[in-house]
Amino acid sequence: MQQAALENGIDPFTASIIIWPPFLTCTLIPYAFYMLYLHAKNKSFNRYSKPGLFQNSIFGIIMGCFWFGSVAIYSKASSLIGSLGPVIAWPLFMVLIILTSNFWAWRHKEWEGCSAAIKNRVILSIASLILSVLILTYSASLTH
Repeated sequence: MQQAALENGIDPFTASIIIWPPFLTCTLIPYAFYMLYLHAKNKSFNRYSKPGLFQNSIFGIIMGCFWFGSVAIYSKASSLIGSLGPVIAWPLFMVLIILTSNFWAWRHKEWEGCSAAIKNRVILSIASLILSVLILTYSASLTH
């Protein structure tokens, strides 16, 4: 799809994200049906009438914009890297998502009640992810 878009004069940034709307639409369908099924099963549709719905909806829209923005940046970076873009950029993207979420978990003290052993595993995991980013970026530099 990206190549066809480029051949038809679409700008490179738009071509880099052209796959996402149809892909995300197809993934929305089973998720939406499952959400509706769970609401019917749990009789929880009434939660949408509770106070704070508008504010939470605004936050959800903002979060969605940030999420799609990060996917757009990933797509553009992947296309700039070249043929190895998806191989290198996707793992980096996933690791950065994990590291970012763990930073905010630490910042908001979500790990405060955990045992020292669990905290040590988290630190070791984060260190492993950082090491993997370094190895991946170094290996990417060997291909040029």
